Amino acid sequence: MFAFDATEDDKLSMAAPWADCMVSNGGPEYESSAETLIGKGGIIADDAKGRAALATCLSLQPEAFEDHQKRTDLVAFKDNQREWYRCAKAAGYKLNTPDPDTGQFGLAEIGPDGDFGSPKIQECRRKAFKD
Repeated sequence: MFAFDATEDDKLSMAAPWADCMVSNGGPEYESSAETLIGKGGIIADDAKGRAALATCLSLQPEAFEDHQKRTDLVAFKDNQREWYRCAKAAGYKLNTPDPDTGQFGLAEIGPDGDFGSPKIQECRRKAFKD
């Protein structure tokens, strides 16, 4: 699992065994799989060999802190989502109504404060998910 405050370099280092497995089992087209996993949250394999590599390497694939918490402790995840939502709302972001099952939400519109990558909303995220 990627630590909540892991840097990009930390994440690349942690994903290296998984990426090596993907290359060994899926081929050289998966050499940038660690970067794709970190940047997009996952990869999609279009061919049978790639899908087999994903299955073989699954136990080595690191996951984000939030994904791990959502999978292992949904109650805590929903609490943290609720805190993130409150903070982002108070910071002036226009938000969609949170999902009743997970508490996940999105931006209703991108305003002057920016999108989900903007500093203010990421600070709210850090405050909400930090133990």
